[in-house]
Amino acid sequence: MSSSTVSSLLNVGATGLRAQSVAVNVTSQNLTNVQTEGYTRRNVLMDPLQGPPDGGGGVIARGSLRIVDQYVERRWLGAISEKAGAEASLQLSSRIDEVLSDSSGNVGQALDAFRAAVRDVSVNPSDTGARQVMLSRAESVASTFRNAETRIEESRDEADRRMADAIAQANAIASEISQLSQQISRSEASGNEASDLRDRRDQRIRELGKIVPITAVTAEQGRITVLLAGREPIIAADGAISPLKAVPDATTGRIRVERTAAGAPMDVTSWLNGAGSLGGLVEARDGALASAQTSLDQLAFDFANAYNTVQTAGFGLDGVSGRKLFDVSATATGAASSIALSVDVAGFPDRIGAASTAATVPGDNRNALDLAALETATVMSGGETVDGALGALITSGGLSVQAARDEVDARSAVEAQAKSARDSISGVNSDDEMVALTQYQRAYEAATKVVQTADEMLQTLLQLKR
Repeated sequence: MSSSTVSSLLNVGATGLRAQSVAVNVTSQNLTNVQTEGYTRRNVLMDPLQGPPDGGGGVIARGSLRIVDQYVERRWLGAISEKAGAEASLQLSSRIDEVLSDSSGNVGQALDAFRAAVRDVSVNPSDTGARQVMLSRAESVASTFRNAETRIEESRDEADRRMADAIAQANAIASEISQLSQQISRSEASGNEASDLRDRRDQRIRELGKIVPITAVTAEQGRITVLLAGREPIIAADGAISPLKAVPDATTGRIRVERTAAGAPMDVTSWLNGAGSLGGLVEARDGALASAQTSLDQLAFDFANAYNTVQTAGFGLDGVSGRKLFDVSATATGAASSIALSVDVAGFPDRIGAASTAATVPGDNRNALDLAALETATVMSGGETVDGALGALITSGGLSVQAARDEVDARSAVEAQAKSARDSISGVNSDDEMVALTQYQRAYEAATKVVQTADEMLQTLLQLKR
C-alpha cells in the first residue's frame, strides 16, 4: 500500500469527521428549538467529494436546508387569517348580547315597567301620582333606548379605533418583512446561510396574516412578494411597500381601508372579506352591530309613534289634546338616540291624554285604555307587537353572536389542522431527531475509526521503510 493511498484514506476520514460534526450541530439545533415558535426543521445537505480517478475524496456538508412545503405554508397562512377574523368579529359582536341581555336596565324591563304604569292610569285616570309614575317610566324607556344605542355606537366607534391601530401595526410589520428580505438576499448572495432570518420573516408574515388576508409568493434571491387578499402587492419583490391607510368615509365617517400604490389611493375594505382582524372588525361593525342598531332604531321609532298617535287623540285633565308623549326623529334612522319624553308633557302629568273627550275629564279613562291596549297591538312596521319586535331583535342579536362563536370554532379547527399538517413537514419531532443524532454520532465514530486505521497503516509503512 502506497503512502498516497493512506493519505487519501486520511482525507476521507477527515472530511467525514467534519461533515458528521456539521450534521450533529444541525440536529442539535433542531432538538434545542423543538419548542421555539416558528422554527423550521433543517436537514443537512451532504455531497460526495470526487477524489482520485477511482473516487475516494470523502464527503462534504454543504450546509443545512429548511424543510418547507410552500403550499402547506400558504394554506396555514390563510387559516390563520380566517381564524383571526372570526375572533375579532366575535369579540365585537358579543357586545350585542351585553346590550340586549336580560340584565337590569334593559329595554324589555323598561317597557314592562312603563306599560304597568299605563295600566295604572287607565284604572285611575284622575290620580296625579299614577300619572307622574307613567311619565317617569316613559322617560326611563326613552333613556334605555338611548343607552342601548349609545353602547352599540360606542362598539362601532371602537371598531374604527381598533382598525386604525391594526393598520398602523400592519404597516410596521410589512416594513420589518421588507428589511428581513433584504438581509436574507445579502446574506445568501454572500454564500451564507439565512435559515434563521427566513424563520423570522415567516413568523412576521404570519403576524401580518393575523391582521389582513395575504398570500406570500417566494421570489428570486431570497426575496418575497406579499399580496393583499391574493390581489395586489403590499410588499413587492424589490422590498417596496404599498402602505395601508385608515381613512374616514366621507358619507358615514366610518374607517375604511385604503392601499396606496403609485401615489393613487384605492379602497380595499371589501377585499378583506372577514379575514384577518381588520376583516373581522369590519364584518362585525357593518354586519351584526349595524343590523342591531338599525333594528333598535326601527323599534324606538315605531314604539314612539304608536303611543304618540293614541296620546295625541286623548285629552288631559285640562281638556286639551294633541300633545305627544315622546319626541323622536322624523325617520327611523337615529330614532333610538333621539327618543325622549316629549316637552309637551314633561313635568306635566295632567297632560296625559287619558280621556276621549274634553267633556268627560277627569274620570274618563277610555283613551288611557287605548294606550294600555298598545301592549298587545300589532303596531310595529313589520306587523308585530312591541314585544314581538323586541324579541325578534334579541333573537337576531343572539343568533349573530352564536354564529360568530360557531365561526370561531370552525376556523380554529381548520387552523389547527393546517398547523398540524405544517408541523408534520416543517416541525421538529424529538424522536426522529434523536434517531438522526444517533446515526450521525455513529457515522462520526466510523470516520474516527477510518482516521485511526489510516494512522496505523501509516505507522506500519514508516516502520517498513526503516
